[in-house]
Amino acid sequence: MAEKEERKDIPEKRQHKRFDLTSCWLTYARKGLFSYSKPIQDSQCSVLSMSRSGVRFLCVEEMKVGQKLMLDVTWKHGAPVQAKAEVIWTDDQVPKGRYRHRVGVRFTEYVGDAWNRLRRWEEKAAEAEKAG
Repeated sequence: MAEKEERKDIPEKRQHKRFDLTSCWLTYARKGLFSYSKPIQDSQCSVLSMSRSGVRFLCVEEMKVGQKLMLDVTWKHGAPVQAKAEVIWTDDQVPKGRYRHRVGVRFTEYVGDAWNRLRRWEEKAAEAEKAG
């Protein structure tokens, strides 16, 4: 796969460094008129990368920019992270396979100790990257 060319003329907008996670997935529920739905059947998505401000993942179902979600993100290091999020961008140019859509969301509200868990996940991902 070709490396993406780094664009130095485009300013970085992220508040927090993105980190890659292996064996990480999430499930989601959509926000309805008054509350969040039950988790969507077949809503398990493959996480590509995340930061303390959002997550990028692959999913089966199409999503719309602006859509509100409740996420439950699971990784091998500790308890799941729960957060409310908003879809910021979508891309359906995904290689053939189970997942048809790439989605980027911004966390809008952390549930419980999610912020601290994300910080610990970021540290563990950095340790794993250094270890090679």
